[in-house]
Amino acid sequence: GRVDWGQNLAYGQLTWDTGKAKILSKGANALSLGAGGTADYVYISGGTGNVGIGTTAPSSKLHIQDTNDAVLTIAGGSGGGSSVGYIDFYSIAGAKNIARIEADRGTANSNGVLTLHTADASSAVAERMRINHDGNVGIGTTAPAEKLTVAGNISAGGAILTDSISATKSDLNYFAGKVGIGTTAPLYPLAVHDAGELLADFYSSDNHGYLRVRDNS
Repeated sequence: GRVDWGQNLAYGQLTWDTGKAKILSKGANALSLGAGGTADYVYISGGTGNVGIGTTAPSSKLHIQDTNDAVLTIAGGSGGGSSVGYIDFYSIAGAKNIARIEADRGTANSNGVLTLHTADASSAVAERMRINHDGNVGIGTTAPAEKLTVAGNISAGGAILTDSISATKSDLNYFAGKVGIGTTAPLYPLAVHDAGELLADFYSSDNHGYLRVRDNS
């Protein structure tokens, strides 16, 4: 059976099908759900099928809009170290998950960890990057000890700027292999290439600066 409503019974329909009940709008009419005397809490566009929560003009399959800061809340997890929730990105053509954004509790219920996962052609999604509860960022590591910890090589197409560089270990190397400035094919431990005449400028504000060159003895 079914129930039709609206002018000339042309606006909406309540009907039953095998294993489910259906509420439908007819023609190009939208479907609106409300509560407490207020309409359009949930709005389904009749022309596109887009779903709006807090909006009657959804521009995508799910459009959530609110004047408050918290628009979407995901709650879950069973204790320290467990996942609170995640969003999966699924490839229909590839029939597999290709990326994930996940939030974890960390080692304690009050700690927050945000992880980014991607999949290559031969494997399931795996963690590639994380932000720990202390704000440290890890790429290729799950235990970043500094504000940015990278396990692997780093390639920069632009400038790398720093206020200071300090070392606490005698065997610390900032660069492994050959370093090129202005060249991608350095032949020596340090190669500086430039079209101008000045290749390096050293300056000391206390008028006692010097450049030291020594052997390993």
